[in-house]
Amino acid sequence: MIGGSKLLLVDDNAQIIEILSEFFTLNGCEVHTAYTGKEALEVLAKEDIEVVILDVKLPDVNGVNLLDTIKENRPTTSVIMATGYYDPKFVVDAMKKGASDFLLKPFELDKLMLIMMRVLRERKLLIEKEA
Repeated sequence: MIGGSKLLLVDDNAQIIEILSEFFTLNGCEVHTAYTGKEALEVLAKEDIEVVILDVKLPDVNGVNLLDTIKENRPTTSVIMATGYYDPKFVVDAMKKGASDFLLKPFELDKLMLIMMRVLRERKLLIEKEA
């Protein structure tokens, strides 16, 4: 499943970070957290993160711009974008820039688990293909 995976949760909402951190920790993941884009980049510089769940609106940076930076520096890191509002144009733009998926808040944890399993499987296939 997803146990043993290294995740980075990036959101300025402490309650969301807390809920998701507990959920993924209980499912055997190593969870790192960041409340700003700057903090996220600091974690990514130190840790081999497999999946980032990235809020669109952060206090210091637009999530799509941060997505660009992540994909430039770590092309095999999967990024799931998260937001509280649905904008089809944004979804298309984020997917073109390399987002693995898009989630609407509030999260349905069952749906999030299925997305995580698919994203990790796709990441594994990408890495095997590049090897």
